[in-house]
Amino acid sequence: MKALVSRDSHRPDRRYSGVYHNQGAMVTDADLDERSAITKDRTDNLGDDTVRDGVPAVGGAVSVDSDGNIFIGEGVIYADGVRGVLKSDGSKLEKPLDIFAAQADLPFGPALPSGETIVYADIWERPVFPLEDPYLADPGLHGAITGFRTRTMVQLKAAPADAAKDIEAGTGAFPQIGTGKLKVTPLNAEILADDCDPCAEVVSAEQQIANALWRLEVISITGTPDKPGTVVLAWSEENAAEIAPAKVSPEVFERANKVYEFFSPTTEARAGVYATASNARLPAFVDDMATTPSPAKDYDGKDWPFVRRWD
Repeated sequence: MKALVSRDSHRPDRRYSGVYHNQGAMVTDADLDERSAITKDRTDNLGDDTVRDGVPAVGGAVSVDSDGNIFIGEGVIYADGVRGVLKSDGSKLEKPLDIFAAQADLPFGPALPSGETIVYADIWERPVFPLEDPYLADPGLHGAITGFRTRTMVQLKAAPADAAKDIEAGTGAFPQIGTGKLKVTPLNAEILADDCDPCAEVVSAEQQIANALWRLEVISITGTPDKPGTVVLAWSEENAAEIAPAKVSPEVFERANKVYEFFSPTTEARAGVYATASNARLPAFVDDMATTPSPAKDYDGKDWPFVRRWD
């Protein structure tokens, strides 16, 4: 995830069941985060062993009345053992599928398509930072940002009925996870050009690798995930963790040779695959913060609230 973390130390194949600290030892983000990951994995595995897919009889998102009519509303959904809660945006729900266009976790979502359609639940995790939820900053420490949270997103999506097998299997045009691999070749650590000394062609240097994650992210594609036409990538040596209010002073936030992503909770919620690619709500990228982004406004017609730095 895009966050200021040193590393992802969780290794499921090791079958660790807990994290314990030595008395007086330093507390690291990797240990704390691995504890969260271990606990979440155990909970999800329990759900997968006992429920896997479906809804509970009481409190589930799907209900059936005495006449056999099906209604989808707020409630619990399980997908591959992961428990999520489908919430509406507060709109009045009267018809069986009214919630499809009124989802709290899918703002400005697409209308239900016509024709024979399959409706499925897409459940995933997204990080939420104090920039979006100021309550997460600690007022006792003068607003210090000490961490962030994750939210289990529950989104109803629709696709043509003939996509059912791909969706159930998590393959084809609706993959559960990508299969692409990145090959990285390290630079020569012995000689590096010195930009600060025009008289020196090369300078001996020792490269230092930062204790942080480097991020490569697929921003968008044309076509389908299994048969893409074009792929738009973004990368960051800061794990795309540097974010600020969109009105931040460029003198404070800009760095040389960087690009900037204007984003919002709406665009953050629109990750993943859609049967119709245009249903995604993409962020706006610019080469410098003086450039007007395209689109110039967020999808609610208001100014973009946040900006993120990439390489």
